[in-house]
Amino acid sequence: MIPENAAHPTHSIEAICDLLAKSHRRVVLDHLQDGDNDTATLTDLVGVVQAQVDEIESEQQARTTLIHTHLPKLADHGIIEYDQRSATVRYRDGRQVEAVLEVAATHGIV
Repeated sequence: MIPENAAHPTHSIEAICDLLAKSHRRVVLDHLQDGDNDTATLTDLVGVVQAQVDEIESEQQARTTLIHTHLPKLADHGIIEYDQRSATVRYRDGRQVEAVLEVAATHGIV
């Protein structure tokens, strides 16, 4: 787990690839990066994931997979902060992740 006070967490290429392996996490990060600010509600992210991830069939499925799998994984690596009480997600710093996402986007992977 990355310390909360780490200004710019660094990750191995394996960790970055693992984080970006699932489209759910790529969609969440893309949404957080493209917004006017670096925060989103869980409800916003559920809607985005449901609309953009082909394997998601319902709002409940999107919510469950975000809460139990994808948001905790991103938070454990210090990419986001997820406040379960307020159901808010804040993008922290993912410069390495952003660089990989940019390369993936130029190759039509994202």
